[in-house]
Amino acid sequence: MNTRQEAESLFAQGSEEFEDGNWKKAIELLQRSIDLDCESMADALFMIGTAQYQSGNSADAKKNLAQCIETDHEYTEAYVNLGLIYGKEGDYVESNRLLEHAVKLGSQYAKQVMQQLL
Repeated sequence: MNTRQEAESLFAQGSEEFEDGNWKKAIELLQRSIDLDCESMADALFMIGTAQYQSGNSADAKKNLAQCIETDHEYTEAYVNLGLIYGKEGDYVESNRLLEHAVKLGSQYAKQVMQQLL
């Protein structure tokens, strides 16, 4: 197995662990896939950030979700999750900015979240 195949295999395993809610294992496998330069970098960063938030690690979650956005400027789910984290931390200006951007990118979910927050 070459490095690319190993990265993609780790990504697939990490994705399964993420879907099962096994946050710690998902983070480990997805980070290893990133270290091997997997093709699904933005997806891996999104899942790591979301899993970190679910595990109570907002600081690292924000870093990984922001890195996801840097990797893919149209990753609406990352804008939404990052906006929700900022909102829960009381930074409503940043939360609103991120959610509004996701809406501009066409996210119906972001629109629903914003309506619930009003």
